[in-house]
Amino acid sequence: MEILFWVSAFFVLYPYAGYPLLLWLLGLARKKPPAPDAAEPRDWPALTLLIAAYNEEAVIGEKLENSLALDYPPEKLEIVVASESTDRTNEIVESYRRRGVKLHAFRQRRGKPALLHSTVPLARGEIVVFSDANALYELQALKRLARHFADPRLGCVSGQLVYDGGTGAAAAGESLYWRYEQWLKRLESRLGALLGANGSIFALRKSLYAPLDETRGDDFELTVRVLLRGHRAILDPEARSHEPSSSGVRAEFRRHVRIVSWFLESTWMLLAEAWRGRRAQLAVQLVSHRLLRWAAPLYLLGLLASSAAAESGFYRAAFGAQLAFYAAALLGWQLDARGTSLPALLRLPYYFCALHVAALVGLGRGLSAPRVAAWEKVR
Repeated sequence: MEILFWVSAFFVLYPYAGYPLLLWLLGLARKKPPAPDAAEPRDWPALTLLIAAYNEEAVIGEKLENSLALDYPPEKLEIVVASESTDRTNEIVESYRRRGVKLHAFRQRRGKPALLHSTVPLARGEIVVFSDANALYELQALKRLARHFADPRLGCVSGQLVYDGGTGAAAAGESLYWRYEQWLKRLESRLGALLGANGSIFALRKSLYAPLDETRGDDFELTVRVLLRGHRAILDPEARSHEPSSSGVRAEFRRHVRIVSWFLESTWMLLAEAWRGRRAQLAVQLVSHRLLRWAAPLYLLGLLASSAAAESGFYRAAFGAQLAFYAAALLGWQLDARGTSLPALLRLPYYFCALHVAALVGLGRGLSAPRVAAWEKVR
């Protein structure tokens, strides 16, 4: 049981602490890439801002006003809405046609990857910026993204997603989790090996758009395909997009289940490509950042069971500490269900456990259920 305890402890801690340490050490050994020139380039690349939409009548008008106000040469910017909507979204987008906004409307709902698969080849820009209808960009966001593409080795730039206006357990937990994720992305970006862009704000060379198939091609998969083709992918935290925070832990739970079940199969496919291409670093990243993180609930169960069965004082103390942590999470769940504001002491255990239970559910669905191409909105 002691062996099980320490093996479980290693695999719980490694994705959250060991992997960042590994990235930091690799970053020390690599020459830091030059920062983009502070002066604006004489000739900005042609961009297509591609907004995927499904029944977004409540937000699409604000999104288009935001997009039209962005600081980028208008002759170099194409704004396109790709829509499978059945509400008034298409009608609202059509009202912006005179201001240069294009609409590609599809009657059949096939899901976001298939929607992009049909629309990206029609883009005029050499760089495609992918966005969501509820994502509002800061004024300089497009220039912040575009300035990096003077480097021909660069294939993808992700912006920074900022969640606004949240309160309660979900917002507090989400904020802490998101700050950790952004820190991890910065470490990966130092290596030019960002493992997954922020889906509401990332730019990709059109020539490198290479989805696994027409039902696979979201931010994570597209970014990894860039790395597999020998190009760099980075994060620019100065290119910011704002979205509302999640509406609650239950909504966040559903989102995380969806992410794990959605990306599980594609992660295995990308890992196989990395292995065949002898890209050892990328393979380690996929295992560390994705697979081991998603499998953490299994190791948490192993940690709990092994410490419960062991007899020495250390393991009993470890068992007691785990019980206290899970009791705090359970209490947080009960208070949140009643609509009661959670004290700070309960927020982290509650959110941590919610995400790991969601990962366990997502693993089960990803391994057993057929993959559904059309996602339901959570936020």
